[in-house]
Amino acid sequence: AAVRFQLNAEKWVPALRLACPSQVESAQRRAFFRVHLLGSDVPDVTCWPLLDLSTVMDSEIANEQLHRDGILPSPRPLSPVTDPPFTAPFNDLSGNGLSILVDNEQLTLLQQNPLLWIKLDLPNLPYPLFMVARFIRQQPDAVEHRAVGLTYQFRHHRSHESFINDQICRWAAAEQRRQLQRQR
Repeated sequence: AAVRFQLNAEKWVPALRLACPSQVESAQRRAFFRVHLLGSDVPDVTCWPLLDLSTVMDSEIANEQLHRDGILPSPRPLSPVTDPPFTAPFNDLSGNGLSILVDNEQLTLLQQNPLLWIKLDLPNLPYPLFMVARFIRQQPDAVEHRAVGLTYQFRHHRSHESFINDQICRWAAAEQRRQLQRQR
């Protein structure tokens, strides 16, 4: 109900009076939706251990141009300086990071070099997304595979953040709707 609330001795402000729900099934606590993808048809994440952060900006700009215009710039930018890639299945994805499943060898790689150049090939996006991610935590599950958390890194290229967040948030909202429709 709309009410007026006394802010201080002189000022009253409009306010809403809300009743506490009697039961809550779930609540969004995060700034971004988290979509659970374990066992889904989403392709694995490709991860390259990143050796030189200063080599990614041209590739990020080219990725934005590809999504915006449907063409790569000419000449094509050089690829970032990396070690050989590995792939890992998604655990979940959100606008500020993702969780993947890695084996012990991949976990050791992440502990030695926490920066990655990653490729997300999400269904219904016309082209893959490329960005830098940082290993931030491991969740000990099984002995053979562990869920590890990665956060996107944009300090080197701030404008890439809004592009990536927009792409992932739109995709995640559509994927959540699809998952909810399957549950009904």
